[in-house]
Amino acid sequence: FVSASYDMTVRLWNANDQRSKDVYHTKRMGRAFCCHFTPDSRYVLSGSEDTNIRVWKAKADQKMGTLNEREKKAEQYRETLKKKFSRLPEIRRIRSHHHTPKMIKSMAHRRRIMREAKQRKEENVRKHSKAGSKPHVPHKKRAIVKELE
Repeated sequence: FVSASYDMTVRLWNANDQRSKDVYHTKRMGRAFCCHFTPDSRYVLSGSEDTNIRVWKAKADQKMGTLNEREKKAEQYRETLKKKFSRLPEIRRIRSHHHTPKMIKSMAHRRRIMREAKQRKEENVRKHSKAGSKPHVPHKKRAIVKELE
């Protein structure tokens, strides 16, 4: 699926993964408000704050246009090599790597630092308070407001 974000990116996701498989961005793009796959799933359309609609390839490494027979065979050969050697750590690293903009990377770094500081503070409060008065609540359970039975 595809998602648009206020951090000026459009991200493509696999439904089973926690990380995005691709990130689309430009320096001139404003905050992205909407995104959608085309009916043939070859392109992603995104609308942003700067009132532009952008068209992105759904598979960034895919060649556009018609392919002759030789190019089709070369593409198939490359795909079989990827499948054959997918268990190797070097190939996994190359496959999972994607460029993220410096601004987004620094924002994620700041969020991680703040999250770690908050966890450290909660741990210190638990350590220095009366036993059992501040129980540890897992992060996933905190988001649950009410459970219905």
